[in-house]
Amino acid sequence: MDSRESESLTAIERLIARDEVRQLLSLYSHGIDRCDEEELKKVFWPDATCDYGTFSGNAWEFATGLIAALRELDRTQHLICNVVIDVTSATTARAQTSVLAYHELPDEDGRPIVRVVGGRYLDRAECRNGEWRLAERLYLMDWNQNGPDTGDWKGWIYGALNKGDRFPADPSRTWFD
Repeated sequence: MDSRESESLTAIERLIARDEVRQLLSLYSHGIDRCDEEELKKVFWPDATCDYGTFSGNAWEFATGLIAALRELDRTQHLICNVVIDVTSATTARAQTSVLAYHELPDEDGRPIVRVVGGRYLDRAECRNGEWRLAERLYLMDWNQNGPDTGDWKGWIYGALNKGDRFPADPSRTWFD
């Protein structure tokens, strides 16, 4: 980091930049869990790159393939925490974010299983023409756990709760309108 550039930003400018980058990280989780490719692509610049090990290349191409793969799963939820954002200049920032990813899918015999993965996103964000988006992402898996699904969709209070869904059926796209 060039300390002169970072020091030239006011505390408010750094806070605003961190907040905008943090919002991108949350929108990424929202986009993949709702299987909303359009929303997911808004997180990345068109020339951004992603490296997950299973894919390394253009982030928009990754988004298209990821949404197709996630549609094969019954449910997902990606929770982010321990977000550390370093605003290195008025136009660049780096972030490290822990992620807990829940995936529910059928096994080879059609029985539901759960795969939970703990990892981290290492991101480089850029501000272009006043807009922040991710320019580069590296995903690191730290641990995983797999087992049979023990979800209860009908019993206790669970049967009466409102259920989330994938795009376009999920109400989140229109909830704030």
